[in-house]
Formats: sequence, C-alpha cells, structure tokens
Amino acid sequence: MSVNMQTLWQRIEAHLVPHEQTKCVTAPRVASDEEILEFESELGIKLPDELKLFYQKFSHDWAWRLGNWVIQPLPDLGFLTDYMAGKMVFDYVFVDNEQYWNPKWIDFAEDLDGKKFMCVNLDPDIYVEAQESIFSKVGEVFEFDMEEGYIVVEGVTFRDWLEDLLTELESKEKAFGLCSKE
Repeated sequence: MSVNMQTLWQRIEAHLVPHEQTKCVTAPRVASDEEILEFESELGIKLPDELKLFYQKFSHDWAWRLGNWVIQPLPDLGFLTDYMAGKMVFDYVFVDNEQYWNPKWIDFAEDLDGKKFMCVNLDPDIYVEAQESIFSKVGEVFEFDMEEGYIVVEGVTFRDWLEDLLTELESKEKAFGLCSKE
C-alpha cells in the first residue's frame, strides 16, 4: 500500500461513521479476497483496485456514511443496477439517442435522501465519443439522479471521488471550526 493510500485511509477513518439505518447487529468485518472474487464472478465484472481495497479495509457487511453519502456494503453493490435494468437514462450526450442502463454500471453509494447514486462504469467496451462524453474508460465514476433519470458527469476514479469528498468535508470542518471560535 502506498503512502498516499495510507494517508487516504487515515483521512477516511476521521470522517467515516456507521450508517444509522444499517440493520447489521454484528461487528463490522472486512471483505476477504475470496468474497470479492465471488462477488465479481456473480456480476461478471472486475471492481477497481481502490474499491476492492476500501472493502478489504473497512467493510464487507456494514454501510458507512461519509459526509452525505452512504457507501453500501459489498453484498449490496448493484442494487440500483438491478432496479434500472432495461430503463432509459439521459445526459447531455444521449439527448438524441436512446441509452439504456448498462448492467456493468454498478452503484456503490447513495446520498442520504436516496435520490442520487454514485456509480462506477465497469464495462470495458463502452466508449462515448462526444465533446462532453460521460466516460470512456473502465473505473470512471458518475452520479445518477434517480428523480430526473439523468447521469451527471464526474469523470474521476473511485479514489479521486473519495479524495474530492474528503477535501470538501475537511474544508467544511475547517470553516465550521473558524466560525465557532469567533
């Protein structure tokens, strides 16, 4: 594990809390290599390394809240993907074309309202050629707005998404600390 990954895990640990709605009564446990391989085999996908490391470091069967996002436990990944099977989605690229939910777009987190989901593209064959492309490579993260049926471009990896989220949380924490001292 690189120094940067170790630093990232420490930053996550400072903000990560069990999600209140988790129904697990057992202590959290991490995912094993075998469990991740079994999960990947069942869905016919390969998770990005950073996402695998997250589950191996933090959780197999607990949902964790990080800011306004709830990161799903490993067995719950793909809930939205199952729900969205065969449904049309929209974005700026697909305005004139029909685009249906890809079964290799796997959701890994949802906002506290349950209206927005963070997903990762795990389809190596997808490539959208346009000026405002959604994503063109495996492992890119995007946000899906359930109410609107729209994909919002993120164009970052899971690790970059975590780093951006942590930076935002730390900035708010710092601003709040400055305000409360005045």
